[in-house]
Amino acid sequence: MDRQIRVGIIGTGGMAVASHIPNFLKHPAVKLTAVCDVNRDSVQAAARKFGVAECYTDYRELIARAPVDLVAVCTTNDQHAPASILACERGLHVLCEKPMALSVAEAEAMVAAAEKARVNTAVNFSYRQNPAVRFIKDIIESGDLGRVYQVTFKYLQGYLSSPEMPLHPARVWRAQKARAGSGALGDLGSHMVDLARFWFGDIVAVQSVMRTFVSERPLVGGGTAKV
Repeated sequence: MDRQIRVGIIGTGGMAVASHIPNFLKHPAVKLTAVCDVNRDSVQAAARKFGVAECYTDYRELIARAPVDLVAVCTTNDQHAPASILACERGLHVLCEKPMALSVAEAEAMVAAAEKARVNTAVNFSYRQNPAVRFIKDIIESGDLGRVYQVTFKYLQGYLSSPEMPLHPARVWRAQKARAGSGALGDLGSHMVDLARFWFGDIVAVQSVMRTFVSERPLVGGGTAKV
């Protein structure tokens, strides 16, 4: 490679700071050149912590002006499609956090933008790189199990399982349909859907029964939020 890939991070919340940025910085072929978040304090803190020269509070400015080849979209889910599409239109490669979009229509628009621009894109389904997941894939592909008729997934995560658990104001969006899109199904279940596709191929039919069990939650510092 003649030069490093210049990466811009859009969204400097927990996933970006705990996972995306540290792992990008470990790769010798990558140079982190810009960060962006609507929260000025958050983006400035990330810039200081990781030594990034350019920081923005509007992803449109980062995409238009920053010296980047690729952007990692780590925003709230409702911003995945507009940020990714705009980046593709500028000719930037895109790594988008899951879930990809709020709807099939948004996802199809993202695919169309990427194909038109001929850029590389991916959704960050990180479990595919897990050694145990790859070991299972090897066993399935070896044929030792024979034909697989049924798979049951259980995602054991207690976050928000208690209706009394206070929500931090910065995380309220995860429980709001307009911003998160699909609640636990998109946040956690999307990993299971992706693993099913990774192990067995494309899904041809879907049935689903869902319910929101907790419709209002307390906030850290007082008050409540409809979710």
